[in-house]
Amino acid sequence: MTKRKYVTALLLSWFLGFLGIHRFYTGYTAIGITILLCTLVFSVITFGLSLLISLLWVSIDFISICFNSYKDAEGNELIEYEPVIGKLAFTIVTLIITTGILKNGLTIFDIIQTKF
Repeated sequence: MTKRKYVTALLLSWFLGFLGIHRFYTGYTAIGITILLCTLVFSVITFGLSLLISLLWVSIDFISICFNSYKDAEGNELIEYEPVIGKLAFTIVTLIITTGILKNGLTIFDIIQTKF
């Protein structure tokens, strides 16, 4: 049984999640490859639509890791869970995203219409 650390998964999800690295770390190799392909290959073919899908997918993963509802491929919970770190990370990321949206006046329609 491999022990995978909570903080490591959280940081990988935030900084490299768009490449699926957190999925590789937690043993979900096939899903990691899928996210990687969606980000790097299919986003060119689909004019960025698959990139939005993979970013949504990774956002859900990040939230589930923050609140410790994410399990590794073997069904084990991540070790060394710290509720304060998860809540703090979620709050900081939410504030960063909200501030960026409000500051730039972006809407989801602006993001979808952006050419990648």
